[in-house]
Amino acid sequence: MEVEAKKVFSHEVVLCNRQKLSLSGVERVDVATPTQFECVAMNQRLQVLGKDMEVNKLDVDSGCVVLSGQINSINYLGEKKSVFKRLFK
Repeated sequence: MEVEAKKVFSHEVVLCNRQKLSLSGVERVDVATPTQFECVAMNQRLQVLGKDMEVNKLDVDSGCVVLSGQINSINYLGEKKSVFKRLFK
């Protein structure tokens, strides 16, 4: 699942009681499963791992995403790289 959003210049992560996660500045969503959520925000890959996670809000125009469920970790994985750059290091 890949969803493109408009380019934005700010990014915010708000976690409330490890049960609700609000993200802004999301440019693209790559993975959305009950245990993993991956997106690109400010040209950085962001991975959220948890349990019973659901996407409650996805606004591609403003780049806002709201997740609920058990949030176990939030990781920035580095800059988004094209497939060709990863293959031909």
